[in-house]
Parts: sequence; C-alpha cells; structure tokens
Amino acid sequence: MSLEADRGSSSPLSSYDLDPLTEDLPTGSLPLIVYDRKDSVRGVERTLLSLGMIARRCRSCSEVRDALCGPALPPFVMTSTSLPDVSWEDVLTVAGTVGVNIPVIVISRVANARLYLDVLEKGAHDFIVPPISSSELAYIIRAALGKINYTRGHQ
Repeated sequence: MSLEADRGSSSPLSSYDLDPLTEDLPTGSLPLIVYDRKDSVRGVERTLLSLGMIARRCRSCSEVRDALCGPALPPFVMTSTSLPDVSWEDVLTVAGTVGVNIPVIVISRVANARLYLDVLEKGAHDFIVPPISSSELAYIIRAALGKINYTRGHQ
C-alpha cells in the first residue's frame, strides 16, 4: 500500500506494509542494537520483535567492534544516545570503518532539535524518539534497507 493512499487515516503510516522484515535481511545477519539503559530502548526492541526481528545487543565499544568485524555484518545498527563507554558518534565511526555502508539509526529518550540535526549531519540514517509505532519503525527500517541495498550494489 502506498503512503499516498493512506493519507485519510489517523496516522499516515497506520496501514503501512507490516510483513515481517526478516525476508529483507541477508541470511544469518541480525540488526545490532546498542544500549545501556533498557528503559530508553526497551520499547523499540519490543517493536522490532513485533516486526519479526531479533536484534543482537551490545553495551560497550568493544562489543560493537566485535559485532561489526564478524562474518555476518548487521544490516543496520540502532544505537542509544545514553551509553557508558561509547557515544552514538563512536558507533557511527566504527560502522563507517567496516568497508560497506551500514545504516545507523540513533535513538534518544528526548526530542532535541540540535541533537537531531547533529545526528543527521554526522551521517546517521535516522533519529527516533520512542515510543514509535510498528508502522513507523517498519518504514524507517525499510528505508534503511533500501539505502543499504543500493549503496552495496554500487560501490
């Protein structure tokens, strides 16, 4: 269903295609979710599960490096802005050193226009503030996967 056809509903994305996103993922790869405080990401992780996705969790910079240097790269990374030994900027940097484009989606507990602009200017795919609906998250992930498929095919 196109987003144009859904404009009359209460949410522009309420009827967006919610088929499990796992068929869009490379075999054996799991999205990576980086967080320390479960409260800021728990809802996003539950929403991922509702979309048929299980994410690999990381809580430190060394875990992020290990995950991004393994044989099965994550199709995308979601990172919290509240981390103990690594910042969302560090996650972007590490993701940028892998050799392929891995979209990074930054999750913040607070809506902050300056942070939003900083995140996008530094190369993140998107910036979200929970709670986020399944439809909205599916749209963001599909956009990230479309970006990754295009850039990986044209490097």
